[in-house]
Amino acid sequence: MVFSEMSWLIKLLERGKSEKFMETIPEYDAEKARQVLQISDPHNRPIAPKTISDYSRDMLHEQWLDNGEAFKFSREGMLLDGHHRSHAIIKAALTNSKIFIPVTMIFGLSPEVRKTLDMGKVRSAGDRFKIEMQVDHGTAITGALQLIEARSKGKVTVGGKDTLTVQDILAKYASNRHVYDDVANRIVGQGDANKLGEGSLIAGYLIIAATEGVDIERVRVFFNKLIFNEDINPEGHISQLRSRLGPRQLEKRMRGYRPWEKLELILRYWGYWITERPSLSRPIGVQGSYPKVETGRTPFVNEEQSPE
Repeated sequence: MVFSEMSWLIKLLERGKSEKFMETIPEYDAEKARQVLQISDPHNRPIAPKTISDYSRDMLHEQWLDNGEAFKFSREGMLLDGHHRSHAIIKAALTNSKIFIPVTMIFGLSPEVRKTLDMGKVRSAGDRFKIEMQVDHGTAITGALQLIEARSKGKVTVGGKDTLTVQDILAKYASNRHVYDDVANRIVGQGDANKLGEGSLIAGYLIIAATEGVDIERVRVFFNKLIFNEDINPEGHISQLRSRLGPRQLEKRMRGYRPWEKLELILRYWGYWITERPSLSRPIGVQGSYPKVETGRTPFVNEEQSPE
């Protein structure tokens, strides 16, 4: 790295030896990031590749928000905080060489500050929903959107590089807020929804309701029966599904179903219920095992005509 190219940083670091001050860098790009990373504190926490990927994706999609969290430098001229953002802008520049973000930097800090970094609770998607949109059911919607995204890509688990970032989730929610709120209000905090899995229930409701040819009234009846234990047939499909989704008496070391497995069960038992077919014993969580959403028969007029 040519010395003159780092002159902007060297001047700030020199000033930081004698005073603590803040500086705004309106165009922090990959070149500046490489320069800053050269003075990284060797005792910094390990770099998290997924965090870098999430940050860079937000930057490339213009969803990166400057929340005021500053880069931090010690009096000795070491970068204490800002590593992930620096690596992320470098990664983003591989796709868009002209990309930059605004950053704030604080210089002249004691090296001891490093011990207190990242000790606060990281804001979850649920926190962001509550703070930015005054939405109480953000955690359940977040879980539902992650499940829907995984299913749309043929995955039977949630996680990995295709996981939605918080910004992705907030953007998807904002694009169709009234629908998500309507479904969440029908499920979150209602009946046994918490025991059965609110995120999986919301995902199932949204997926089924969005399927062409499905009678939305039947969807409401199915989920009401499921959540409020209104299945008049104790051996019926909905009763069977409740027993599988809810807390089970398992041996030690055994577990209940994970959210994506619950979603698969909801879609399967919806199909059994709406078509009045016998339920089948099939393996869960196998690649490609998500069932097709059944549309059922012609719409019914009242409860007496409904399946089960």
